[in-house]
Amino acid sequence: MGLADGTTTGTGLSLALYIAHQPHLAVWLAGLSGGLAAFPGMASGRYQSDPGDGIGGAVVCGGATAAGSVLVALPFAVASGRAALVASGLVTLALCAAVAVIRPDAGWKAWALSYGITAAAAVLCAGAGLLTG
Repeated sequence: MGLADGTTTGTGLSLALYIAHQPHLAVWLAGLSGGLAAFPGMASGRYQSDPGDGIGGAVVCGGATAAGSVLVALPFAVASGRAALVASGLVTLALCAAVAVIRPDAGWKAWALSYGITAAAAVLCAGAGLLTG
């Protein structure tokens, strides 16, 4: 579930930096670099924990992680302020829905986990943004 990890991380980074009044391009750079850094980390972790899945599975997991982080921050590359924040929030909601649909334990529990974990990360990171901003 690399997409879930990337979405959670990207949402947290974006929200914390936005609340700390960082420039929109700083939010974009954090999401982009976070996604790029997470790609090899998640791919390596996946391969080491499940080598039977092969390199292909590891690359897909790493790529999904990077995609989640980058897509959430992408609105900050082209917009600023509340417009970027709202667009980022909509991307987050869509990615959480995608994760809930593809989870093997589909149903209400998948939706609750997908949105709940991302919301918890957002609250924690928003707190960090308030403390430092």
